[in-house]
Amino acid sequence: MSDSPHKQVPIIAVDVRMAQHSGIGRYIRETMPRVRTRLPEVCWRWVGQAPADWMQLTTPQTEFREWAAPAYSWREHLSTPPALAEASVRWIPHYNVTTGGRARLMVTVHDLLPLRFTGNGRAQIRAWLFRAYLRRIRRTAARVCVNSQFTAAELASLGQIPTERIQVTPLAADPTRFGTSTPLKDTNIGFVFLGNLKPHKNLETLLAAWEQVASLVPGRLLIVGQRTGFFTTDTRSQRRIDHMGERVQFTGAIDDQALGLLLRQATAMVLPSLYEGFGLPVLEAMSVGCPVIAANAGALPEVGGAAALYFPPQDTTALAGQMLRTGRDEALRAQLRQAGLARASLFTWDKTAELTAQALRQVLDQV
Repeated sequence: MSDSPHKQVPIIAVDVRMAQHSGIGRYIRETMPRVRTRLPEVCWRWVGQAPADWMQLTTPQTEFREWAAPAYSWREHLSTPPALAEASVRWIPHYNVTTGGRARLMVTVHDLLPLRFTGNGRAQIRAWLFRAYLRRIRRTAARVCVNSQFTAAELASLGQIPTERIQVTPLAADPTRFGTSTPLKDTNIGFVFLGNLKPHKNLETLLAAWEQVASLVPGRLLIVGQRTGFFTTDTRSQRRIDHMGERVQFTGAIDDQALGLLLRQATAMVLPSLYEGFGLPVLEAMSVGCPVIAANAGALPEVGGAAALYFPPQDTTALAGQMLRTGRDEALRAQLRQAGLARASLFTWDKTAELTAQALRQVLDQV
């Protein structure tokens, strides 16, 4: 940046149209206000479809600009607003980078999932589009933030993004969002799955393992997430859930308070995913003292460390064994609770924000 005394205040414009989504929305709402406080010399523009409380629009040098085009639509490529195009720096919290404008670019890439699961026609189209976006990011992005060393290594190994342009910014879980109530133990709550019904979540393996252990441990298997509204949906697991009886319950999406109460009483949270660019449910469960059983796939071991139990993601017998151990061994559950709380405390949104602010400063230095 110029040292001229007449230089203009730099403007960072952030595309926040996905702020109401689950995973990416949590990242936007938790990270971006914290980053703003670390760069007080900058004018901030939140560019989205509606203002919200988290934007703190009464803060000096903070503005909201409307952009009605839906994310991932043709409209967004035909109508990039001046608020993004004319900024000093443009920060896109996902891979849907539009063209145009003079702003330097920073992008957050959360995972390479579209390249890993390309089974049906729609998924193949998404993979083709994702590759096109990655080529654009490689050409134009000054910095690329990722959530894990796993994703950083994937991007580098595919030759998509040079290593020197990648910044790892791990996610976090704030236990206060789940409330503080400690209810009486509900013995009907057993194991919990957190996630939407997408094929890569590998719910089929969990359901098969549950059939092996359901008669040997107390409680139910609770599926917490959404069934529809995705590029790909796990219809096979949907049908299986519907025919497994009362010991398996699909709760749908629930609010934070209810989720906190459920996790604090659960035997364990089980995440059998075949692929995760981070695996936020692992930290969310650990942050409230819920034991975690996870697949040793993707970034899950990086996130859970030694505080979780692991299994090969498609080994039903191995998962059943870990569930049986956890369900029967109270001392093991206590050990996992304490280890999980300590592990989750290492990840904070303030650390995420500081690392992200460092990346933005590097981009600002190139303006």
